[in-house]
Amino acid sequence: MRTLVLNAGYEPLAVVSFKRAIVLVLDGKASIIASDDEHPVLSASGEWERPSVILLRRYVRIPSGRAVPVSRRFTVRRFWCVLARHRVQRLCYEARLHTRSGRLPLILWTRPTKVGERSFLLCRAGICAEDFDAHIGELRAACYARDARVTRHPRWSQLVTIDIIRRDPLTAAAIIPSPLARLTAPQHPAPWPGIPEDHEAITT
Repeated sequence: MRTLVLNAGYEPLAVVSFKRAIVLVLDGKASIIASDDEHPVLSASGEWERPSVILLRRYVRIPSGRAVPVSRRFTVRRFWCVLARHRVQRLCYEARLHTRSGRLPLILWTRPTKVGERSFLLCRAGICAEDFDAHIGELRAACYARDARVTRHPRWSQLVTIDIIRRDPLTAAAIIPSPLARLTAPQHPAPWPGIPEDHEAITT
């Protein structure tokens, strides 16, 4: 498993192995932003978190000749994919979406979409897509999303797809008035000469 290293200014710096990331964290040079709770690192001295994203405590200046151009869109999408994976795992633990032995569903893959993220899960024996559908409210709240959708594979029921919806591409940022609005507006006829506009009663 690879770990994304962020500079002190939250810009991507490098991708290293999780062993190198743990060494940076233990040396006090970095802090863990997101981790894989389902696969901790076991050693003779104890148990450690397997970091997915770490943040350096001190800013590292990169020479201009060695700088790797990484777009801001890639960084944001990568961050939300890692966060969505972490939050889905946390939801499965808190909402007890696991087997009787405590085994959580296996998240196979998380990729960005036009509206958010999409995660592919492998359900273990005792868990189904209907269990996630029953906790759809907790799912979208845990992922900081606008909405969430759960889809079961049409052939293999143990494969579940979770769509995290964060934005609606069809929603306009600003309403542009139409020039035809004034043509479709109701027209009030002008009053006859000698008749007041407030239509007061005229005494004879």
